[in-house]
Amino acid sequence: MDRARLSGWSGLFAALVIATGCGDDDGVTPASDAGTDAQVVQGDAQAPVDAYVAPDAWVAPDAWVAPCDPACAEGEACLRGVCVATCGGDVAAMDAALADGLVPVANVCRAVSGPIEVVVPEGGAMPRVYEVTAETVGTTTTFTLSRWTLDPSGSAPAPETVATTTHEGHAADALYPGGYVAVSPDEARAIFGYTTGDAGFVGGVFEIDVSAGGTSEVAANGNYDGEWLDATRFVINGLAIAGSDGSSQGLYLRDVSATTARRAVGEMGDWSGSVARIGDVVVAGAGSAGSGNRVYVLDLAALLAATDPISAATGSLAQFAAPSTFTAIGGMRLASEARDESWNLVGLEARTLRHTDGVWTLDEPVRLATGAVFSGLVAVGEDRILLRHERGLLLVAD
Repeated sequence: MDRARLSGWSGLFAALVIATGCGDDDGVTPASDAGTDAQVVQGDAQAPVDAYVAPDAWVAPDAWVAPCDPACAEGEACLRGVCVATCGGDVAAMDAALADGLVPVANVCRAVSGPIEVVVPEGGAMPRVYEVTAETVGTTTTFTLSRWTLDPSGSAPAPETVATTTHEGHAADALYPGGYVAVSPDEARAIFGYTTGDAGFVGGVFEIDVSAGGTSEVAANGNYDGEWLDATRFVINGLAIAGSDGSSQGLYLRDVSATTARRAVGEMGDWSGSVARIGDVVVAGAGSAGSGNRVYVLDLAALLAATDPISAATGSLAQFAAPSTFTAIGGMRLASEARDESWNLVGLEARTLRHTDGVWTLDEPVRLATGAVFSGLVAVGEDRILLRHERGLLLVAD
């Protein structure tokens, strides 16, 4: 995709100064008061050359930033030539963290702690953000699915509740809300899940009727991520789902219209990862102590048609050593966190999947953000992303 580069550079030159001194001999012999011409040599001693002074070290100038015209309103700041709401945060730190080519569009002053997904409707309507929040009181956890419009002209969205549901029996330290919410392509259904600390990582997936607000739950142990493949079928990357034949790491497919489920991919590894549909392929992450984190690429049609589980261990699937947790963004890219040896967040990066002459390849990572200013991201269509920060979400054109 085309990227606008908003940085320019100016030159900086240092001066080298070498000072020298010289005599003032004019070659004239003055007359003596006694009348006797006396040769007077007035050659002043040669002044020593000043010690050499090294020029200052060259310092790169700050990147050129386009000014905002007209000036930004109260509560806004200029970010790479665009006035955005500050949300009470450090806009200069955002500027320094963003990679070149990312163009700010708006800053949304809504700090989100749970998972979100953005749906871009056809026909030019504004994107809609689906957000899941969870609150535990005692041993009861209430999950709320809300929805709000992503309007670049306004920084304070007004969420509406789509549905609420509860889980009973676990305190907050024994229940782990899932890190995903997935909306079906027709926006009629949504799923999100949770896992507990019980043996076998007992958990469940909530199925939501978006228009009516109805909820139902299907047991799904260790459900790490979920994705819709079409209007009625979704996959869970986890350990099991009710109605399927299996209880090991893999992809589990459920058809909500027929209330059937099966294990679609097995032998992926020892722990779960992300799953995403990108066009006509499904990309799934998993890992094991022996092979580390890996990403697998599956043909969507083959996945839907298979009656027996596809084995990821046979080597027939394209697979790569890469982070098993990722977010699919535009351009067949898999975005993930970058962390140092101490597991500190040091940025966000993306790897591009390519399919050339029947062969899949995965590019080296390209940095999207540096440091810990942005902690995550989600795609907004094919050419924009929302970057999660402490006080909200920064929308950028990619």
